[in-house]
Amino acid sequence: MIKGYIKGCVVLASVLIASNAVPVEENPVIINKEGNRRIQRNIPKQWVTGYPAWKPTETNAAQPSRTPPAPSKPSQAAPAPPKPSQAAPAPSKPSQAAPAPSKPSQAAPAPPKPSQAAPAPPKPSQAAPATKQTASTTTSARSESYAAVASSLPPKDGDLGITCDKFNKAVEAAGFSAPSQEKCNSFLAGIPIGQIANLREAAMFLTQILWESDGLAAKEEYYCKTHDCSTAYASSKDVPGKLYYGRGYIQLTWADNYAAASNALYQDDSLLLNPDQVSSSEQISWDVSFWYWKDRVRTSQLVLGGNFGASTDMINGALECRGGYADKAKKRFELYKKVLAVMDPSSTAIESGCYN
Repeated sequence: MIKGYIKGCVVLASVLIASNAVPVEENPVIINKEGNRRIQRNIPKQWVTGYPAWKPTETNAAQPSRTPPAPSKPSQAAPAPPKPSQAAPAPSKPSQAAPAPSKPSQAAPAPPKPSQAAPAPPKPSQAAPATKQTASTTTSARSESYAAVASSLPPKDGDLGITCDKFNKAVEAAGFSAPSQEKCNSFLAGIPIGQIANLREAAMFLTQILWESDGLAAKEEYYCKTHDCSTAYASSKDVPGKLYYGRGYIQLTWADNYAAASNALYQDDSLLLNPDQVSSSEQISWDVSFWYWKDRVRTSQLVLGGNFGASTDMINGALECRGGYADKAKKRFELYKKVLAVMDPSSTAIESGCYN
């Protein structure tokens, strides 16, 4: 009997050593799952009963001798966590559903439709020729439009610092009525056309215009308004039914001059085809006057040198400088001195260039 008891103790000791049982004194509370499984597999149930080291400290496990097999249930239930691994394919459903966004990628070809509709804008470009045809059939439209815009501009300082105030005072100093705002605007807008270099030259130009137009009052030759001038300025370049007597502030005459001014100013023959607009349009009246000054007057070095008489010679020298009308040339110069005193007070009027 004693031998049997000893043999049992030896067997128990070998089992404890093989199961790597942790002494209760070191950690009597923590028992991992694998330890439980090994102990339950290798230790007979009768040896576990009453062994104090395996009593759990939790209050819900008060009778470990009767319930040790219960931990084996969690070991059987442990496979349950893999179910999420089986359920993991459920997220893959979005991956299967992911092709749905590809539908927009299939619908993406729809934007090219606007690219097919893009050819619609060229339609205005097809309508553009109509404008060109209209301009070609009414060659005066360009010059009239330009004149209307230029004369309607708000008052501003012109080139060389000339203002409407200075312009008005110069006209009044010469003994004429104050000009309208439209006249001033058109004068300022035309200065670049004449390539006026300084205030002295501007005073020379304005003086000659005041003389030729009777103080900006006349834009047509007085005589031809009351007499027949059908043969007075006739030439082979005349357009049938059109007359080319003096118009504009500079009194533009002859078909050649109308054609040259039209080509230089508007790159067309509108003034030749419709000479009446030279007097009916305020801006065109100034434009042709500035053009004539640049093309026929300031080409003289004497004029550029400030000799007022030279400008009279370039305009009407055959009568006033070399004919019997020198008194008129002298009156021009007296007018010039008054205008120059306002436009450029620091300058001295030079009379030479015509009759002296």
